[in-house]
Amino acid sequence: MAKKVTYVKTSSLARKLGQLAAALMLSIAVVSMWLNVSYQGKDLLNENAEVLAKSILLQPSHSAQ
Repeated sequence: MAKKVTYVKTSSLARKLGQLAAALMLSIAVVSMWLNVSYQGKDLLNENAEVLAKSILLQPSHSAQ
């Protein structure tokens, strides 16, 4: 006697679509945050470079006085 193997339906189509939508939204959120941090980092780096350049230019003038 061969035993008939039955597979239990683990999740419905609606649940799978919900999981896919959640994964897509999380992916978009992560990419959005990454881009935001990237742009803020570049702006901060440029600001720090300007402050450092001004500081380096001021040091010789103070020394010359």
